[in-house]
Amino acid sequence: MASIMKHIFSASLMAIAAATATSGQAQDSTQSLTVALDTIPDTLCITCPVTFPRRILYNVFDPLIGRDYGADGQGTDPVPGLATAWEQVSPTELDLTIRQDVVFHDGTPMTAEDVAFTLSEEKLWGAEALTPDALARGVFTSVEVLDPETVRITTAFPDPSLVRRLQSHIGRVVPKAYFEEVGAEGFDRAPIGTGPYQFETFDPRSQVVLTANQDYWGPVPQVEEVIFRDIPETAARVAGLISGELDLIVGVLPQQFDMLETRGFRAVAAPQENIQMLSFMTGPEDLPLHDPLLRRALVAAADLEGISTALFGGTVTPINGIQLPLYGDYYTEQNSTHDHELAQDLVAQSGYDGAPISLQLITGGFVLVNETVQLLQEQWAAAGLNVELDIIPDYTQHTLVPPTQTSMWSTSNNVTMADPYEPVCATFTGGSYYAAQGRIAPSEALDALCAELRVETDVEARQELWTDIQAAWAEAPQALFLWQRPEFYAMRSDLDWAPTSDFAMLFAPVDPAPSN
Repeated sequence: MASIMKHIFSASLMAIAAATATSGQAQDSTQSLTVALDTIPDTLCITCPVTFPRRILYNVFDPLIGRDYGADGQGTDPVPGLATAWEQVSPTELDLTIRQDVVFHDGTPMTAEDVAFTLSEEKLWGAEALTPDALARGVFTSVEVLDPETVRITTAFPDPSLVRRLQSHIGRVVPKAYFEEVGAEGFDRAPIGTGPYQFETFDPRSQVVLTANQDYWGPVPQVEEVIFRDIPETAARVAGLISGELDLIVGVLPQQFDMLETRGFRAVAAPQENIQMLSFMTGPEDLPLHDPLLRRALVAAADLEGISTALFGGTVTPINGIQLPLYGDYYTEQNSTHDHELAQDLVAQSGYDGAPISLQLITGGFVLVNETVQLLQEQWAAAGLNVELDIIPDYTQHTLVPPTQTSMWSTSNNVTMADPYEPVCATFTGGSYYAAQGRIAPSEALDALCAELRVETDVEARQELWTDIQAAWAEAPQALFLWQRPEFYAMRSDLDWAPTSDFAMLFAPVDPAPSN
């Protein structure tokens, strides 16, 4: 523990030493803001499963149905976006009234045809979809233009989460003609939307520049330019903020909050709609975690409360089992799943012989993930589990984890719909991406319960199904859920900016230098 904490604090000390000589006031201007990210991806894909591009792109694309984030940035209440109204005309049909007099960044008028294309079988959910997405696949059955102001969506079943889907990344409208002209890859290199900011330049793994959309249908942003820079090292981001080179940074460590606030900066934490987890490779029969007893032992041995306190100062809340406060009516508080004696008993029952259980870890992939896994490794060892780390230096896990190479891997899963269907049913059942890859051995009982949950609209009936799903999962877990993924930010004290829970870093409306 001591060595881990020493490593964490060294980042703070390095940042202070690097910045002290050049410390100064950040520019007080509405012209430009410079934001340091821990990564800028190779592609700016609005419908890709990774969340990093959304930090930037939610400024470029508007949703069909917006959301009222509320004072804490966590709100999900629907508000008009590019659809000014929506009506459920039958259990499986939703009509959208499309906002008029909206133009794309290239000056082309946005039409109902663009909306229909954005949600179409051709682009989003068909067998040969250009940008396939699990949020739409198997849900939509048709999207049609009824008239210039109305688009009808038909679903395969009464969908209790349809509005939430349209608030998400799949509801961000793209221009049909331009997309078809440049193709999916070309569009990701030079995206065009209707949002308050427009794409200016993109240098992969280096920098993205956005400029204010002067023809925006809503209030024109006060910040004229936002520059996103790729600075992977935490110490370098902190140093840049202290020196005045940067206005806002992500990926601050909780241990750095006091230091930054003492120096006149503001630091905030924001839980995201994403679960940080360690997924188990349960499919291959020759790997140890094909045995559910060992998976249960890994879960029981994990003292997440202790790790949260030691590493995060209590700024993250461990997930007990698979319950999340995001689930609203379906959430019930549970006691900790940590039980060291039970873990030892399960190991003994399994007949485990001490063979290595490999865990592939993307170094720096999440805040303090390396340190978290090292503490878990100690807890597992105390229960008789021999977990070995396979450190990967870059975010390439989706291509480097074939089913024959590892027993666990660090990852995360979105909870876009704020519904218990995600991520358990969406990710860990027979029709999932993981099942298709052979990573998991699906449970028939879990599959059947999830199939019912997906189409059930009665709240009480869904609550009963969710209770049964939790019991089935506890008997044969497919992952160890850690916590709702946190994002930690620091900024100039006079910057009127607040985070949201959907990874977006929104800059309209933002007052970059409010007068007091």
